[in-house]
Formats: sequence, C-alpha cells, structure tokens
Amino acid sequence: MSKWQFKRFEAMQGSKRRIIENTRKQIQQNTKAKQKNNSFYIATILLTSYLMLFALLQLIPSDKNANLANFGGDLLGMIHYENDVFYFQVNEESIEDYPELRGAIKASTKIMFPPSAEKVLRDMPELYIDVPAIITIKGLEKIKDAYLAKDTNILDLGTDWAEYEHLFTFQLTLNEQGKLLLDEKLEKIYLQFSQELNKALLINLAPHEVFQLYQFAMEQNDIRVIYELINEESVKPTFEEFSQDIGDLKSNPAFKHTQLYEKIEENHKAYIFTKYKRAFFGLSKTADGIWQVNYLPEQ
Repeated sequence: MSKWQFKRFEAMQGSKRRIIENTRKQIQQNTKAKQKNNSFYIATILLTSYLMLFALLQLIPSDKNANLANFGGDLLGMIHYENDVFYFQVNEESIEDYPELRGAIKASTKIMFPPSAEKVLRDMPELYIDVPAIITIKGLEKIKDAYLAKDTNILDLGTDWAEYEHLFTFQLTLNEQGKLLLDEKLEKIYLQFSQELNKALLINLAPHEVFQLYQFAMEQNDIRVIYELINEESVKPTFEEFSQDIGDLKSNPAFKHTQLYEKIEENHKAYIFTKYKRAFFGLSKTADGIWQVNYLPEQ
C-alpha cells in the first residue's frame, strides 16, 4: 500500500468513527427524549385517571345515615309540638359532641318520638309549648326529611342550660388508676379533719371542695370522715346505725372524667352535678356557715 493510499485509508476510518460516534449520540438523545416523553405521558395518564376516579366517587351517594341506626347518646335540645305531633330538635353544641351526627343531623332536623314515648308526652300538658330537654336517644332511622328515634328517655325537662353558663365548673383530678387526688390545700385539711373531726376546719371551704373531701373519704373507706361530713342539722342517723347501713363504699364514677357544675341557691343549698344531670349531689349550709353534705346526697 502506497503512502497516499494509507492516508486515504486512515481518513476513511476516521470518517467512519465520527459517523458511528454521531449515530451513537443521536441514539442516546432520542432515547432520553423518548423516556422524557414517556414519563410525561404516563404522568398525564395517571393524573387523568385520578381526576376521573375522584369525579366518579363524588357521584356515588355517601350514606351518612349508615351508623345512626346504632347511635346512642344524650342530646340537648328542644321538644316542639306542631300539627298534633311532638318532635325534638338538637342544638348545635350537642351535634358537635357526636361526630357521627355531623352532616346527617342539623339544628333544624326533626327527630320524631317512638309511639310509646309519644303517648307519654301527650299526658304532659307542659309540653304543648316549646320546652328545653335532655334526651337519651338510641337508634335513629331516616324517614323522608326527618328521623325516627327507636328509643328515648327524657333525662331533664324544662332546664334552660343557657342559664348555667355562669356557674362555677371544675373537674376531679385523678391518678393513672382513676383514683381521686386532692390538691395540697384539701389534702392537708383532710388529714387534719380525719384526726380531729373538727367542723371548724371546713368553715372556709366551698361546696365543691367539701364534695371532693367526701368523694375522697369514700375511696379511702373512711366511714368516720364520711359521717362527720354530713350535716347534723338534717335527718341523720347515729354513727352506729350509719356504719351498719352504709354497705360497700364506692365513689360515683359518673362524677369522673367529666365537667362538673356547682350551683348555690339562696346561699344555703348547693348542688354538684354533671352536664346532663346523670349524677347529682346535694349539700347544705349549717347555722355556723359551714357547707356540709346532705344525708343521702345523691338522692
């Protein structure tokens, strides 16, 4: 091969290499572009599918009434009488207390009474006007634009709870086992009172504080303290009679894990109760100005 032929051969080889290299780069660029286009295409398909699925789900009617057949709770509202029919309407606060009611029940929704309750209501003339009430309702069935309660029980009638907003409220402090704890002040008084049984130690205590001492004594099974906290100016048995009749000592669990109200009437009667009066406790003031527990305070 001559020198000229050799140079020509090298030039041809270099040309081939450049063609191959350029072809390889073009293939890579095409591949990347195709991958990019594919990713965009796939993302577009996924987004479109998601939007279509979301739209279809909106067309499916959600059954907000599905769980109301098994609903159970205490509801605050008004009993109305209209067109010879009684019905109950729940206030918004009670609706918010039960997540399952939200969206299904509104303040304007009518809840009809079962026939047995309707019969009882007709024998109560005070209900032929709008009356505030607290009602235990078990089971709700949708009927047109209203609901039919399967079972009802009136807990409170005629109490305007708006009037109770100004009352003192508190909660019992509990330990991890659910036992009552006293604050430092009451713990000191309880210890001293249990030793001395001196009523003067109670003179500056509010009704809700005496109530806590009584509940704590119940949990401590301290019959003597329980007895001495009872107002002697009311009907009260002897200690011997009391200790024989008291039976098992248990604090009322209904007073725990809930907000409690303290209501004082005419500065000589006081009541501690839960929001729906599921638990109720009475106290009275002695002639010496000391709040003490009524005998059988939860009756």
